[in-house]
Amino acid sequence: MSHRQTLPQPFKVWPLSLLLAALSCGTPQAPPAAEGNNPGGALPGDTARAVPHDGPQVQQMPDGTSLRGVIRHGKRHGIWRSFTPQGRLLSQTEYRDGVTHGPVVVFHPNGTVRYLGRNHHGTPVGEWRFHDEAGGLLKTVVYDSTGTVVAEY
Repeated sequence: MSHRQTLPQPFKVWPLSLLLAALSCGTPQAPPAAEGNNPGGALPGDTARAVPHDGPQVQQMPDGTSLRGVIRHGKRHGIWRSFTPQGRLLSQTEYRDGVTHGPVVVFHPNGTVRYLGRNHHGTPVGEWRFHDEAGGLLKTVVYDSTGTVVAEY
């Protein structure tokens, strides 16, 4: 069953923005809500070429960053993580049958949390918190069950 997200237009560029982040020396872009990206949770480099077999995967990106997780029935499943070339964690996203489903956390280059939230069948839901590099809370965005922003403070 498919349902249409009702995110504002700026939020529909999320996967491309994260790919660009992954390809720019492993440094993610500014917090998604601040720069018009979608906190849908796709990992940087999500457009990487598909791996043909099931099981644990390590996908190397041209800039040296890597994506690690499991392919099940040809789709991402479980926790996927992205890492800098030095092995530092950049992001962690949970997938269910190829769709983001569960917690998402993305880190600043210094290792502090950039933002965190939760997806339900590919749609951001509940509170998403955005932080500066010092760890201070910049803002909180609240999504309803359809991915529509219902509050921002």
